[in-house]
Amino acid sequence: SNSTLPARFAGGIFMASLMALLAVASCAPSQLKNLGKVEDFTLQDVNGNVVQWKDFRGKPVLAFFGYTYCPDFCPMTLHKLQKAFDASDEKENWPELLFLSVDPEHDSPNDLRKYLSEFTYPALALTGTDPELRIAAKQFGVTFYPSPENPRIIQHSPVLFLIDSSGNIRYLFKFDQTADELVAVVEELIEDS
Repeated sequence: SNSTLPARFAGGIFMASLMALLAVASCAPSQLKNLGKVEDFTLQDVNGNVVQWKDFRGKPVLAFFGYTYCPDFCPMTLHKLQKAFDASDEKENWPELLFLSVDPEHDSPNDLRKYLSEFTYPALALTGTDPELRIAAKQFGVTFYPSPENPRIIQHSPVLFLIDSSGNIRYLFKFDQTADELVAVVEELIEDS
């Protein structure tokens, strides 16, 4: 009868719409953006070696400004990074974390080495003079300053930067995001690089 033709037609439209929706969902848009290129700067590693930003071209890296005495953002971000690393299938390609100390007065090379040794992902601590660190921070739009209430506490931007192999900032991982979100965007960065 004629009443079954429209029902079949409607069913076909529904299935076609569902298939199109699934196809779109599987091709999710990239989370990576082009948020600007980081210009060169010079710091030192924990062994006193001079390190230039351009030394990291050719491979993706993660960058985080923090300090060893930080009571909240730093340890929580680094532990979230560890959770993401543990959950990733890309451990052998995982980008190195560059931990840039914002407290050169108190973060000794030994303190930085010990702090990062708690984690199993690849990491390198960088430090320098206050002016050198401010030049580096400016490249990322990061600010840091001693808290007026307690100068031992350094107020700083709690963002993990994902940088591609050409030195471009591709993603700003915010403090309130999850380890699963970090896995997804880091693996996308690895594939993109």
